[in-house]
Amino acid sequence: MKQSLERFLTPLEKSVRKRLESWRAHRVGKAIPEKLWKDVASLIPGTTVNRISKMMGLNHTVLKRHYSEWKAQTTAFVELTTADSVTSISTEQKPLDTTIEIILENGCQVTISQQFSCESAGNLFTTVWKELQCSR
Repeated sequence: MKQSLERFLTPLEKSVRKRLESWRAHRVGKAIPEKLWKDVASLIPGTTVNRISKMMGLNHTVLKRHYSEWKAQTTAFVELTTADSVTSISTEQKPLDTTIEIILENGCQVTISQQFSCESAGNLFTTVWKELQCSR
């Protein structure tokens, strides 16, 4: 890839591309390792299969298949915890010490600890989650 195009890659795209190039230079078998396919497929949300296939020098159809498999396997675990357990919802919705922690399969992690009402924490989580999904 030309140097001028390299600057448009995200740090994560550069990292995956570098690992793919390293595998190609030192390949042991014919097939790309499954972990590397998962890493490449995880780049697609927020962009296109076509862009990633060209950037990585991969077959578009094969990448699309791996992306479909990755997407079917990707699950999210969400846990909202508060310092005090709420037995009944009060009408005033007083703020509680709340921690929102999101850990993606690729190792990216976001932790937010602050006082929120349950509704505000849920809204914040929804916003952050959407942004993380788009940026992957």
